Amino acid sequence: MSDNIIVSLFYFLIIILIAYFVGKNRRVGIFWSIFFGVFLSPIGGIIITLSSSKKAIIYSPRSKMRINLSNASLFLGAILLLGSLFYLFVENNSSMSQTENIRNLWVSIGMIGIGVYTNYTGR
Repeated sequence: MSDNIIVSLFYFLIIILIAYFVGKNRRVGIFWSIFFGVFLSPIGGIIITLSSSKKAIIYSPRSKMRINLSNASLFLGAILLLGSLFYLFVENNSSMSQTENIRNLWVSIGMIGIGVYTNYTGR
């Protein structure tokens, strides 16, 4: 049990260090880098952070495609979140294991985070 805690702490420390060094000069910032690194994966967090531009660039208004993609991410994340919560708390005899369900829960939170980030920041 204590080995799992040590590995988890090491995992989160690595995510925070990567997010700090990669996200400090990007528009996405350190907080969102940590958020995407934890809820998607460290590689997903790095990809999203590196796809963000540097801080000095001035942005044009958001396009309709970007707004639609952020709304789709929010919608799909919410549907996945509701389904995961349903199977986690209501369906005890489901074909999904609890580990798969928790993984889906984490991914849905990551998708909602992407939608919130793109919707409210306009990037």
